[in-house]
Amino acid sequence: MKTINKLFLNRLSIYVLAIFFFGQPALGQTISGDDTDTVVLSKKTLPVWIRWVERLHMDVGVNYRQVSNIAGNYLFRYQPSGQTEVLSIEKDLKNQTVWFGINTTISYTLSKNWDISLHASDNNPFSKKNVSFSHADIGSRYRVNIKSKGNPLFLGGSLSIGWNDHYVYLGQLNHSLDKFNAGGTTIKSKKLDVYAGYKQTTLSPGISLSKKIGKIWYEELELYAKYHIGLSKRKVVELRERDGFFLCRKTATLPGNTVQITTDSAKDDPYITLAPFEIGLMVRFW
Repeated sequence: MKTINKLFLNRLSIYVLAIFFFGQPALGQTISGDDTDTVVLSKKTLPVWIRWVERLHMDVGVNYRQVSNIAGNYLFRYQPSGQTEVLSIEKDLKNQTVWFGINTTISYTLSKNWDISLHASDNNPFSKKNVSFSHADIGSRYRVNIKSKGNPLFLGGSLSIGWNDHYVYLGQLNHSLDKFNAGGTTIKSKKLDVYAGYKQTTLSPGISLSKKIGKIWYEELELYAKYHIGLSKRKVVELRERDGFFLCRKTATLPGNTVQITTDSAKDDPYITLAPFEIGLMVRFW
């Protein structure tokens, strides 16, 4: 997939493909991707889908955002409606902290200065710690070129609305029920992963500095910072099926009061915290 992306979704390849399929473009009109990317083409030469793809970009990278839990005894108890069996799991957890995550951003250029984007981040999937976070947001950005000579240097400001999930893993729960209803979801798996945590809606202003570093494979290197302002927050427990085909596994969301917590700290709510400040480094692949 990476090879296909590199071959077909960079500006040079689009230009070559357009010539191959539609003939030599006529001169006289200018299409500009930014302050330095200028190709003289007739708008009638390139089909709409190529002009649309040319404005679509993908960035990947890493971020720093701290998430940690409070050490203590975590007890989950839940009796499904119409069932006599009580599902329960108890675990003593130490304080754990995760600092780094991975990012992916898909953006679409609206004009020379404006773009819209869908951004997603998650803690390192190779981490074996019990704490985790995920974040997704959608928003817009305005940026200007602050370097008049050489490769452009863009200063940008953004605003997005996002959704945070941060959890502590309580372990695997085994039960004998054939199926049961939990939070409106029918669960059939006899093996469940139990996660306790919070779902949060945020408003996120940000600032970025982007340096153009190439025209073929690696177009831009970006350093960014965001501050996530909480708009709403609710405590939840998720039961995630472990059996069956991975695309068909269900997740049930329960109210957070199904978890009883005795911690070593006087403050046991929130029992897992996600820092509001985030910084990251991104590379644009096309």
